[in-house]
Amino acid sequence: MSTSREMFWIVLFAALSSASFACDNPPLAPAVPDPGGLSQEQRQAVQQEVGAYYEAVKVYTACLEAEIATARGDDAPRYRSELTLRNNAAVAEAVAVLKALEKYVPLPANQGSEAALRRTIDELAQGTLNYDLIAPEIAATMRRSEAVVRRELLSFGRFESATFLSRNAREADVYLVKFADGVTMWEIGLTAEGKTSWINMQVCREGGRLVDPRSVRRCSRQTAASSN
Repeated sequence: MSTSREMFWIVLFAALSSASFACDNPPLAPAVPDPGGLSQEQRQAVQQEVGAYYEAVKVYTACLEAEIATARGDDAPRYRSELTLRNNAAVAEAVAVLKALEKYVPLPANQGSEAALRRTIDELAQGTLNYDLIAPEIAATMRRSEAVVRRELLSFGRFESATFLSRNAREADVYLVKFADGVTMWEIGLTAEGKTSWINMQVCREGGRLVDPRSVRRCSRQTAASSN
């Protein structure tokens, strides 16, 4: 099964079509710099170069998607086959670039994960969780844990913000979520179709008060749903 990162890049690169030759290829991937002795100015230059590369890839894939929508003719299957090979090469390169340069430029959040997290938190608090947006294989697990998670969530006070931190070992996005009474840590994974495939809430308390999970060694971890 593809990981979240792979699924993210497949969304960007997949469904290729015959007219993709009209799309300009993105620039060459940035070189991995020597980690020793980089100045802050050099580090910022690396970040800018990776950002430009990443944006160019998004433009390129958007162009491909537009061409796909209008592709017609008997040659379409042959073009799709050729472009699938290009797609696979592009996916492999993009993933390798982002991983190699993660020390300088953290991997971006998977597309749509913050919106999905905010929606899920709001729906849990309101008791209106939309199971149409949850992967079928984990819906039963979420139904069993929903009431427990809601009670815990309501004890945190008003939702204030969600800040992306990183990706974890299962390629889910990790967010620090601030509520009126403190902060918690959440993980969320999405399928290629944008449905929730994993969601986890990490809660730490000291003296009955919420504390940043990053500041303590052990705290409670509630798994609302898992694709595994």
